[in-house]
Amino acid sequence: HTHMSERTFAGRPVPVETPCPAEERLVGALKKRLSEMGVSPMPNQQTLLRFLRARDKDIDLASEMYMNHFKWRRSFGADTIIQDFEFPERDRVVEVYPAGYHKTGREGNPVYIERVGHLDVDSLMRITTVDRYIRYHVQGYEDMILNKLPACSLAACRPITKSMTILDLDGISMGFLLSSKNQDLLKRVISLDQDNYPECLHRMFVVNAPTMFTMAYRVIKGFIDPVTRDKIQIFGSSFISELEKYIDINDIPHFLGGRCRCAGGCLHEQPGPWDEYLPSPREKRSNSEGFRTPR
Repeated sequence: HTHMSERTFAGRPVPVETPCPAEERLVGALKKRLSEMGVSPMPNQQTLLRFLRARDKDIDLASEMYMNHFKWRRSFGADTIIQDFEFPERDRVVEVYPAGYHKTGREGNPVYIERVGHLDVDSLMRITTVDRYIRYHVQGYEDMILNKLPACSLAACRPITKSMTILDLDGISMGFLLSSKNQDLLKRVISLDQDNYPECLHRMFVVNAPTMFTMAYRVIKGFIDPVTRDKIQIFGSSFISELEKYIDINDIPHFLGGRCRCAGGCLHEQPGPWDEYLPSPREKRSNSEGFRTPR
C-alpha cells in the first residue's frame, strides 16, 4: 500500500509506505513511549517502522534501540553532518577504497557498491583518519535516507525504503581477512550501521568470493539473523547472469561485467535519480537536506 506523504522532495510529494493497521497502532505506541522518554523532534513514520521491525515489533526493545540512536545522533552530530562536514579527500579515498552509489536496480532501489578487495587501510590512513572516514560514511547514510531514497521513490513512483549492496571481494587476500586493522575498521562500520540504520538492506550480493571466504561464510551463517541471511547471496566469479535479474546490464559497472563506463569512473561519478530530483531551496532549509554526494 502506498500513499503520498506530506513531505516533499524536489517540490513533489514523496510516495511512502502505508503500514497495516496493526503496525500503525505499534507506531502510535512507540511514539508515545519515545515522547515520554524525551525524544523531540519525533522521527518520521518510516524511521519508526524501521526500528520496530528491527526488534520484532517489541515496543520495549524498539524504544531502547531508538533511544540509543537518538543519543548517538546528538553526540555524533548526525542531524547536521550533511551541511557541516566537508570531505575534500573524497576522490583520493575512492582510489584506495572504491565504494559508492551507482544507479538503481530494476525495482528502483539505489545500488551501493563496495570493492572491499581493493581496500588498502594503510593508504587510506595516509589520506584520512578513521574518525574522518566514519564521519564520511555516516554522511553517506544520512544522504541516502534524506535524498537518495526520496529521489528513487519519485523516479519509481512508489516507496523505496532500502538499498541493494554489492560487495566485490575481487583481489581480497587471506592477509586482508586476518589483518586486525582491517577487521577493526570494518567492525566499527558494521556495528554503527546495524545500531543506527536498521532495515535498510533490500538484498546483498557478495561477488568474486574466494573459496576460503565461501567456506568461512558457511560457518558464520548460523550466527546471522535469518531475515538478514535470506537477503545475502554469495558468488564466486560467475555472477553476472544472477546480477542481471536485479539490475539492468547497462546500469552495472564494467568492472563487474556490466556495460556502464561512466566518464571519470562509475564510483567517482555515482550517478542515479538523485541527479535529476534535487531538493528545492525551501526543502533544503526545512529537511536539512540540500546535499549532493560531495564531488
